[in-house]
Amino acid sequence: MVAYNAFSQPPPSDALFGRPDPTVLNGIAQQEVCTNPAALAGGTGTLVSAYRVQLPTQEVAGSATEGILDYYPAASTPWIQFDDQYSASCVKSNGANVLMVTPIHNGSILTAAPNPAWGLHVDDPNLALGNLVDLVQSETARLHQRAPASRVNPGPAKCPGHAVRHGDNTGITAGSWLRWSTDARAG
Repeated sequence: MVAYNAFSQPPPSDALFGRPDPTVLNGIAQQEVCTNPAALAGGTGTLVSAYRVQLPTQEVAGSATEGILDYYPAASTPWIQFDDQYSASCVKSNGANVLMVTPIHNGSILTAAPNPAWGLHVDDPNLALGNLVDLVQSETARLHQRAPASRVNPGPAKCPGHAVRHGDNTGITAGSWLRWSTDARAG
C-alpha cells in the first residue's frame, strides 16, 4: 500500500490532511499512514514528478498551469517529467504524519494550494507519478513471474505499468513524455 499526504512546510494546526479524524475509533487510537513512494523501505528518496502541460479539452487537476509549481517549461508534449528536483521523506510534524517534500538541485518552489491547510494535496499524485508508474511496472513484472502463463496477458493494454510509458488508451504515448532535468533548466 502506498499512502501519503504531501507538504512542503510543517502542517498548520488546521491542516486538512496528515491527522486522523476521528483520532479514536471504537476505542482504538487511529494513525495517519505515510509511505514514501520514492523510498518504500523508509528514509529519504528522490521523487520523479510528472505533469500534464497540454490540456486540449479542459483544465483538470494535474495541470502544471493550475498546480503548486512556480515554474514549468514550454513543452511540445502533453506530459513533462521532472527528474531529480524533489526529495521526500515521511515525517511526524506538528502532530501530523506527512510526506515532507523539499526542492533539490534548483527544483521549483512548491506552494500549498489553495491555502496552507491543503499542503500539496492538489498535486499529491503528480509529485510522485514517475515513482508510482515504476512501482506499478515492478509489481506487474513480479505478478507476471509468479502467475501461471495462462492467467497472464503480457500485452501492454492489460498491464497498467506498460500502458503509461508505451501508450494505449491512456493518452500517454511514445513521444508524449518529455523528461525535464535541472541541467536543462539551468542552461
